[in-house]
Amino acid sequence: KTVNKTSNIKQFEWAVVEKRRLVERQDFVHIAILVTIALVIGVYLIATTVLISKDGTLYIECARKTVDVGVQAPGYPFSIYLMHKAAGVFYDTQSLQGWIISAQAVSLLSKLIATIALYFVGSYFVGSRLSFWGVLILSILPDSVGYGSDALTDWPNLMFLAIGFLLLLSGVRHR
Repeated sequence: KTVNKTSNIKQFEWAVVEKRRLVERQDFVHIAILVTIALVIGVYLIATTVLISKDGTLYIECARKTVDVGVQAPGYPFSIYLMHKAAGVFYDTQSLQGWIISAQAVSLLSKLIATIALYFVGSYFVGSRLSFWGVLILSILPDSVGYGSDALTDWPNLMFLAIGFLLLLSGVRHR
């Protein structure tokens, strides 16, 4: 009888491990779909954007002053500066278009990271299925799409907020 009990317990443990893997695969598929949609739309809008917002020019100017004067600009302008340095391998570092694309790339990268963090926050509260649909709707709303491909601080701010909240939830859950 002890062999049967041990065998049944091992089968149950195997089923639980297999169930956890299925959830992880489902989360991976949801995240891959969400990030792909956000990336395709974002790259398309960056490629077809003719004019960036007026606020974006202010952030780009702050980032350029970081290079010219050596002043460390906080937050978003410094992120633009770092992206410009990293992408300087591919284009002329003095061109204004390079600065604009760097600012747009920072916003798009922030949107992708925020999408992942928001998915996990949503799945904590309402489950992975509803979280997927909620983040998908957020990702395709016109204003949300526009802010994610412009040189604005909306998505970087949301990214840090979502990551902070996700870390808070994780800390509460795992002490």
